[in-house]
Formats: sequence, C-alpha cells, structure tokens
Amino acid sequence: GGVDESCLRQEHGGLWQDKKCTDTDRFICEGPPICGNGVTTTPEECDDANLLNGDGCSATCTLEGAPQCGDGLIWLGEECDDGDVLGGDGCSSTCEVEPGYACAGQPSTCTPDCASNFEWHSQMGSTTSEYFLCEKSLSASAAEMICEGLASGWTLTRINDPTENAYIDGFIGNHLWIGGQDQTVEGEWRWRDGVQFWQGDETGAPVGGLYTSWESGDPGGGIDIDCARQEDGGLWQNKKCTDTEKFVCEGPSICGNGAVAMPERCDDGNTANGDGCTAACTVESGYECFLPDDAGTPSICQLSAHVLVGRVELRALSNRRDRNRRRAKAHWRVGAGRASRQRASALARRLRRRAPRAGAATCGSSGSGQAEER
Repeated sequence: GGVDESCLRQEHGGLWQDKKCTDTDRFICEGPPICGNGVTTTPEECDDANLLNGDGCSATCTLEGAPQCGDGLIWLGEECDDGDVLGGDGCSSTCEVEPGYACAGQPSTCTPDCASNFEWHSQMGSTTSEYFLCEKSLSASAAEMICEGLASGWTLTRINDPTENAYIDGFIGNHLWIGGQDQTVEGEWRWRDGVQFWQGDETGAPVGGLYTSWESGDPGGGIDIDCARQEDGGLWQNKKCTDTEKFVCEGPSICGNGAVAMPERCDDGNTANGDGCTAACTVESGYECFLPDDAGTPSICQLSAHVLVGRVELRALSNRRDRNRRRAKAHWRVGAGRASRQRASALARRLRRRAPRAGAATCGSSGSGQAEER
C-alpha cells in the first residue's frame, strides 16, 4: 500500500510488484501491427521491414503475387528460403530447416551444425574406419542425418570391441551418442547398419556374441528410451532419442580429411598431387609420408633419404662441372693471348727482312746519290 506506489512492474520470474511511478525501469509497449517494422502480425500477410512496393511485400504489408518456396524470400509459414526447392542443403523443398542445420538471412544461408565444432580421428591407419566427432549437442536423429551426409557408408558409430570402446571414450570423455537403438522393435537393439547386438532389457543378452558395454540396470525398458549413449568411462546407457548430446560418426576412409585408415597410405588434408601424397591418398614416388597422430593431424610428407642424397650428389657434380668449365675458359683466354702475341712477332720479323738498308742505292740509278724507295 501507499499513495505513491501506484505503478505496476513485472519482476524477474513473472511476479508483479507495485512501485513508485517515479522509479525508472525498462518497459514494454504493445499495440496493433505497424507495417514496415519487420514483424508480421495478423492481419498483415508479410512485413519485409520497408514500405516499398515491388519487392514481394507491398507498402501495406500484403503479398504481391502468390508466395512461393524457393523465391529467396521468407514468407509467413516458412522457416527458411535459400532460393531453391532442393532438399539436403539445410533448407528443405518445403522451406523448413532440416535437422542438423542452422539457417539465417534472406535468401537463407544454411550451415551444418558441426561446421566449426568437429574433429576427424583414425587409429593410425590400422583399421578401415575413420571417425568424425561433433561437439555440438543434437538429437539422435539429427546426429544420424549429419553422419549419413558425410559420405556413403557413414552412420553413428558402431562399437565392436573393448579397444574401440576405449578409443572413442578417449575423444572427449563425455556423453556421446553412439549408433545403438531399439526404435523399430522394443528390446531389439541394433546398430544403424541393421545388425542386432542385444535382445531384451537389462536382463537380456548379447546377440551372436557381439560386444556390449551396458551400465548396470541398462538398457532399461521404456517405449521412449530407445537410443544408446556412451558415458564418460565407456559404459552405455539408453536415453530418450530427443535428448541432445555430442556424437561420433564412423565410416570408410575419406581422402583429404587428414585422417588415415586403410586402404589409404597417407592423408595430408587435401586432394592435390605433387606434394608427396596423391589425390587418391597414396604415397608418391620418391617421397616418404609419416602417419598422422590420433587426432587426425594430416600426414607429413618429405623427399625420401635416397632421393635427397641423390640430389646432393647431382648438385655436387654440377658444381664440379661448372668449375671445370670456368677453368677451361680461363685457359683458353691465356692460350689465345699467347698465340696472338706469337703471330704479331712473326709478322714484324717478316716486315723487317723486307725493308732496304739505309743509304743503299737502287740498281740503275743516275748516281745522284738518292735512294729509291721500293
């Protein structure tokens, strides 16, 4: 109570208080739709944040022509529109955001949820499988969609033995979706490739001697607890498939991702030739490639030792050849100079022999005592 506490304020959590009207606080206004503010509210058919005609939404916020999915504009009822009606690119053929993607903008730009939070793994080329760790938490169905989109044969991981179970547990040591599920038939636990590995609930048994690592009390019964998760430490639990968790995908080798699995002999993180590891992930002639570490570090390729030695020897031979050429040139110059001097001396001697002696008279002279030059 109080004559000066006459204004109502909503507190954090939704409760109301009466406060002095002279107090200062943030506030919220409400009113009928305002065309051009970018918010579509009935009776508006659209609102593209301007009052221009000719751009699909008129100056009175009515549709200009029939709205179409794929026109690059996000109409009322659409979640995205990337300018086409193709599925599998993040925005579906009905302009809905596909699981495992985030879309923004107009036209929409859609990116996979794992675009910047992932790692490639392999067991140093000793198996035929590679692994993709996504550190973004998603539902099991969204995770499986991303796995299948990586390449043919990829799914949420199938764990076949204690070594593989420990290897995957070592990625981040946290909750991870794996590929086990009994969504089709309750109690029939299968990997995503369809192979059954467990029958029943926590009192059940492995099928065909396949490996399992269930935590005590799991898999518990329940029609909505149908997806397997690996806990920190490597034990498995069954959880709701709508829960969100990080996840691991598994599949055959993908050349160019920096992880090595058979039949690859190297993977330097690209598909270019001429750098030691070919576009098919085989080692090029004259090179040696070192396998990446466990985290999927790209292969390091360098010239083989015998090639390096050969190149050093060729360089040394070339240097000797160059020195010999320089010496030969120098000798030629010296020899050419000596020969030139010898020729000049011989010419001078010939000229001196042909010249007359001083005062000698020419035969048949008149006796005047003058010498006639020849």
